Amino acid sequence: MQYSYGRVELGHLHGSSFADLPFPKKVRERNRGQRAVRSVGKIPDGSVSPVALVIADTHIPRRAKRLPKALLPHIERADLILHAGDFMDPALLGELAAYAPVRAVKGNVDGPDVNLPEMLEFEFGGVRIALIHDSGPKKDRRTRMRRRFPEARVVVFGHSHIPLLEDEDGLLLLNPGSPTDRRRQLEHTFALLRVEEREARAEIKVLP
Repeated sequence: MQYSYGRVELGHLHGSSFADLPFPKKVRERNRGQRAVRSVGKIPDGSVSPVALVIADTHIPRRAKRLPKALLPHIERADLILHAGDFMDPALLGELAAYAPVRAVKGNVDGPDVNLPEMLEFEFGGVRIALIHDSGPKKDRRTRMRRRFPEARVVVFGHSHIPLLEDEDGLLLLNPGSPTDRRRQLEHTFALLRVEEREARAEIKVLP
C-alpha cells in the first residue's frame, strides 16, 4: 500500500514515531488508526497569501526523537509544509500531513523503499517552486540550480544543515538548516516561505 500526501506518494511506513512527536492527542490517535493521511487537499493558489513551513534534515529518530515543540505553532499555521529530505522516519510526513499539504523529496539517508522523487516542482500561490535534497557544492550553485530548474522562482534544498537565504537575479535559494540536528551551526533553524501577490519571500527562523 502507498500513502499519498497531496500529490506526493510514499511507500510502506516502518514503525511509528507518532507517540514521540509533539502533536495533539487526537491527531496521534487518528494516525495510529489510519497509519497515514490519505487526502490533504490542494496547495493554495494565487488568490490568497499562503505561507509554507520549510524544514529539512530532521533525521528522526537518529538525531532527535521528535520535532521541537517550538515548531508546532508554525506547523499549525502553515498552508503548506515542505521537507527537503533526510527525514529518515516516513511516519513524520504522515503526522505533518494532518496539518497541511506536504511536499517532500527523498534524501541520501532515506531508505530505498521510500517512494518519493529526488526532485519536485510545483506551483505555490502562483509561484514556481523546486525542491531537491542536495544542491551540490557551493561553487556555481546558482548557475547549476538555474540550469536544472529553469522555470523556478524558488529552489529549496537541504543536505548541508547550513541555513541559507539568497535572492538574486530572480532566483531565491533557500536552505532551512535543520530543526533537530544543527551539526556545527550555532542554532537549530527552519524557514518560512510566503507568497504575496504572486511574489515569494522567505525568512530563516531560529528555534529557542
